[in-house]
Amino acid sequence: MTSITIPSSLKSIPTYLFGNCENLSSVTISNGVTSIGSYAFYGCTSITSITIPSSITSIAYDAFNNCPKLNSFSVNSSNQTYKSVNGVIYSKDGSIIVMYPRGKSGSYTIVSGTTTIGESAFEYTENLTSVTIPSSVTSIGTYAFYSSLKLESVIIGSGVRTIDDRAFYYCPLLESVTMGSNVTSIGNSAFEDCTSLTSVTIPSRVTSIGSSAFRYCDILTYVDFENNITSDSNMIGSNAFRNNGSNVEYHFKDYKSYYYALNYHSSKFTSTNNFTYDGPIQYIITFAVNNPTYGSINYSGSNWYNSGVSLTLQATAYPDYRFVGWSTNGGYSITSTSNPYTITVSRQITYTAVFDENSLNIITNTDGHGTISATASTVQYGGSVTVTAAPSSSSYEFNYFTVNGGSPIYENPYTVTNITQDTTITAYFKLKTYSVTTSTDGNGSITASATVTHGGSFQVTATPNASYLFDYFILNNDTSNPITTNPYTITNITQNTTIVAYFKRAYAHTSATSGGEVRVSGNNLGAEHTSESVTYTAIPYTNYYLIGWFIDGVLYTQNGNTVLDKTITLTQAQAQGAWVVPVFSTNPSDTPTLNTTLENTTAVNSTIGGEARMVGIDNTDTQATLIAKASENYRFIGWYDGETLLGTDLSIRLNLSTIQNKIIIARFEPINSNNNDQTDSGNIDIL
Repeated sequence: MTSITIPSSLKSIPTYLFGNCENLSSVTISNGVTSIGSYAFYGCTSITSITIPSSITSIAYDAFNNCPKLNSFSVNSSNQTYKSVNGVIYSKDGSIIVMYPRGKSGSYTIVSGTTTIGESAFEYTENLTSVTIPSSVTSIGTYAFYSSLKLESVIIGSGVRTIDDRAFYYCPLLESVTMGSNVTSIGNSAFEDCTSLTSVTIPSRVTSIGSSAFRYCDILTYVDFENNITSDSNMIGSNAFRNNGSNVEYHFKDYKSYYYALNYHSSKFTSTNNFTYDGPIQYIITFAVNNPTYGSINYSGSNWYNSGVSLTLQATAYPDYRFVGWSTNGGYSITSTSNPYTITVSRQITYTAVFDENSLNIITNTDGHGTISATASTVQYGGSVTVTAAPSSSSYEFNYFTVNGGSPIYENPYTVTNITQDTTITAYFKLKTYSVTTSTDGNGSITASATVTHGGSFQVTATPNASYLFDYFILNNDTSNPITTNPYTITNITQNTTIVAYFKRAYAHTSATSGGEVRVSGNNLGAEHTSESVTYTAIPYTNYYLIGWFIDGVLYTQNGNTVLDKTITLTQAQAQGAWVVPVFSTNPSDTPTLNTTLENTTAVNSTIGGEARMVGIDNTDTQATLIAKASENYRFIGWYDGETLLGTDLSIRLNLSTIQNKIIIARFEPINSNNNDQTDSGNIDIL
C-alpha cells in the first residue's frame, strides 16, 4: 500500500493503525477526522509530508515517530487547534511548538514568541543538527529532544526556567549546550547519555539538578558551577554527575559552592579529587540571640565571610534585660563578655548573644529537718540576699548552707553577695551532739569521754584499782540519786552530761578485845571475785585464850570441849564490810557476851545510817571494844562523846573508866554528803 485516504467517517485514527507501513508514501486525512492516535503512522518510512485538516483537534506526540523522510507538516488554516510554520506544527496561538517533522534536516530556530517546547516535540528527529531556543521560551518539556540522533548543539535562551525530565536524553552527538542565565531547574536524566558532551556551565540560578541529569556523559571533562550549590541535600539528585570522564574537573566560582558540594553532595559526582574553586577560603558565620525578646545583635542569620576578615559584633539588651556574654556553637558556656566584640573569621562558627532577665530567682531548700528563710525571693543582677536557717525540732541544729551546690558554709545567718545567676541555697541540719564527760574519784578508771547524738545512749563501765571496789556513779552532779549499777547505760541523752565513778576500799572491819590481837591477810579483796578469800588470825597475848569470834553480829563460842580455830577464812563477799572480832580471856572457860550497854551505866548508840555494838567478857573486862557498821549508801564518820570525837576507826577499844556513865554515839552520813573531811580511817586494808 502506497497511498491511503482516511474518510471523514473515521473520527479517530487508532493506535498503530498504519504502523510499519513502509511503502505508504501518500496520506490524505479527510476533514471530519478529529484525532490521530499514538504510533498511528509509526515506521511509515516513505512518508515525506502530512496535511492536517481543519477538523483535527488532537495529535498524539508519538503519532509520526520513526518516519525518517517526513520533513513537513501542513495545517489547514481553518484549524482552530494547530497551525504550521515552515512545516512545523505549533499550537494555534503559537505559544507551544507541538511537533517537529522527524525527517526535517539542518538547523532550526524556534519561532520567537513561543513559550513552551511541548512534550516529545523533537523526539527521534533523524537529521536535526542544531536548535536555537529564543528567550520567549520558558520551559522545555519532557522528552522534548529525546533521542535526537544528530543534534550537535543547543542554545537555550535566557527566558527558559525549566528543562524537564529527559529533555535531551540520549543525544549522542550533542557536544555543546549553552544554557540561559535564568534556568532554575534541570530535570531527571535531562542530559543523560549525551556521550559527546565535553563541557557544560550550570547557571547561577539553578536550584535543582535531577537524578542522573548528566550521567553517562562519559567524555565530559569540565563542569562549571556559577555560585549556586547549597546545603540542601535534594538540590542535586543521586548520580547526577556520575560516570563522567575520568579526569573531569568540577569548577566552582566560589568557596561556598565548593564547600557544599564537597560536604553535602560528594556521592553524586564521579570524583571529588578535581574539585576546584575561585577566590579565597570562606566560612559560614551564624549570628543568633538566645531569646529575641531579650535583646538584639547587629548581625543576623548565616552568611559567608572570607577567611581573615574582622567583624565587630554589638549586642543590645532591651529594657529590663541585660547582656550576659557570647557563647559559641550553641553551647552554654560564655566565651567572652566583651561588648562590642571583635572576631576574626577562621572557621565555621555560630555566635550567640546571651541575654537574661535583670531579676534573678532565689530558690531555698532544706534537707527536711528545718526551715530556711530569705530576705527576698528575687534580686537584681549583682544583688545580695540573706538567708537564715532554723531547725524544726529540739533534736536538730543547723549544720551548713550550700549555694548552687558549692562548698559548705557554716555561718548562720549568711549573706550571699554579687548574685549573677538564679541561685539555689540549701540549708542542712544535723542531730545535736552532746559531750559525755567521764571521771572518777581517783581510785579506778571509767570508760573514756565521748560525744553522742541527741536522744542517743552511752554505756560506762567503772573498773576499780587494786584494793578497791566499785561503789556508785553520780550523774550530772545529782548526789541525791547515786547509781550502783555497773556497767550503766545513760539513755535519751539531750544535754552535755557528766558521770563520775566512785570506789570504796576493799576492807574488813576487825579489832580485838583486850588480851590479844588479830591479823588479816588476803588476795586483792577489791577485785570483787567471789572465789577469793580473806583470812583472819587471832593471836592471844601471854596468859590469854581465844574464847570466841564475833562475825558480823553473831558470836561463835566454844562448843563443849571443841577448841576454836585461831584462823578463820571468809570469802571475799562474806568479809566485805563484815565485823570480824576475836574475843580473848585469861580464863579459857569464859563465855563472851554481846551488849549495847555496860553495867547499865555506859551505852552505845548510833545515828541513822548504821549500827553500833560493844563487845565484852561477862561485863568484867577492863576494856570495851566498840564496833560500827555503815548501812548501804552511808559511811561511818566517827565515835562521839557528845561533840567530842573519840576516834574514827570502825573498831575502837576504850578503857571502861573513860566511858563510865556515858552514851557513846557512832555517827554516819549519806555517801553524797558534802562533809568530805571524814574518812574511814579505821578500815584495815587487805593487801
